[in-house]
Amino acid sequence: MEKFTAKILSYILHPLLLPTYTIIFIFLLPTYLQVFPFVFKRAMVVIFFILTFIAPALALLVLYNIGAIKNLNMNSANERKLPLAITSAFYVSTYIIFQLFPYKMPDPIVSLILVSAIAVTAAFFINLGYKISAHTIGTGSIVGYLLVFFYNSNTGSSIVLIILITILGLSAFARLKENSHNPFQIYTGFLVGFIVGFSSFFM
Repeated sequence: MEKFTAKILSYILHPLLLPTYTIIFIFLLPTYLQVFPFVFKRAMVVIFFILTFIAPALALLVLYNIGAIKNLNMNSANERKLPLAITSAFYVSTYIIFQLFPYKMPDPIVSLILVSAIAVTAAFFINLGYKISAHTIGTGSIVGYLLVFFYNSNTGSSIVLIILITILGLSAFARLKENSHNPFQIYTGFLVGFIVGFSSFFM
């Protein structure tokens, strides 16, 4: 039962879904982003979902179908190299697209995709010599990003912080139960991700 629960959590908290979850979340908070019309918010969510989840996920399926990776779990560091490189390319491209928009995008949105792009790219380079948890890099980067967002927008609460820590814990639990990583890889992933996310304070 625990193995099944861990697998479900790994899918729900997949790193590719975290940017979409996060942009929906910050749009729901009582900040200046609420002044933007619903059409704009919906467009941003759709763009994030397509470019940071659908496109990389389809690329992974193609790699699996042509035999470039043995399974979608990509348990070995070697199998993760090409998928992480492709995902990094998609995320960096998304950031560039946002920069090329004819009007200035809200800073929190630009920072979110930049943090996500840096986190994935960091995962790629670290993975070249050492297997690390992409799940906890993802959750760590989002936790760091949201702490900065809360500070800059004077929002957030202890309840939200507890929820974030719980999500991080669930992600770590899932990866450990699936034997995808050892504790050190989990903790290192969170630390790297958190540093990347918290660096959004300077972006």
